[in-house]
Amino acid sequence: MIRKFARLDAPPEVVTSMFHDLEGWPAWMAGVRSVRTLERRDPPEHPERVRTIEVVQVQAGRALRQTLECRLEPRGLVQRQLRGRFRRWDAAWRFLEPPEGTGTTISFELEIELGLLGAVIPGRMVQAIIDDIFVATVRTARKHCRALLAAEARPESGGPTRHRLADEVLLEVLAHPDHLEIRLGGKRYRLEEIEGP
Repeated sequence: MIRKFARLDAPPEVVTSMFHDLEGWPAWMAGVRSVRTLERRDPPEHPERVRTIEVVQVQAGRALRQTLECRLEPRGLVQRQLRGRFRRWDAAWRFLEPPEGTGTTISFELEIELGLLGAVIPGRMVQAIIDDIFVATVRTARKHCRALLAAEARPESGGPTRHRLADEVLLEVLAHPDHLEIRLGGKRYRLEEIEGP
């Protein structure tokens, strides 16, 4: 499992709304070229809405087409690949209010099994691609949040408001079969299980 965290100086409601606007992803999400909604389910007994979408992305110079089931949660987005190039691709985005009370902490978790692709693509290359996509997505989310907040501020204030938005990745946790790798502040740490006495 891959875990990543980042910070945006925009309220969780704005970030959640931006990620829930699935067909709006091509306007801001890194690499996404098109999104087409195939099915909508809004069960009345659950607060979550479910969408089945087809996404076309360009990553590492190649087009990738996936059919995803997306569960739109009150403060998150859970995605599961139904069809695509990977044996397994499950992602969860969570949009949390940080302890200091301003902005949003983005939590991203990815469970990925490459299947046949794993035979030709080294794991480190996959990790580098995922790192690049995450950083680019946070950067473009920052820009899109800035535009959304500026548009919201115009009617009340009579003019655009500047917001300082951070796009730094705070923490990454990578689960390997025999250890955890933690990346924090530009440093890497390896945690191995220590057997007790």
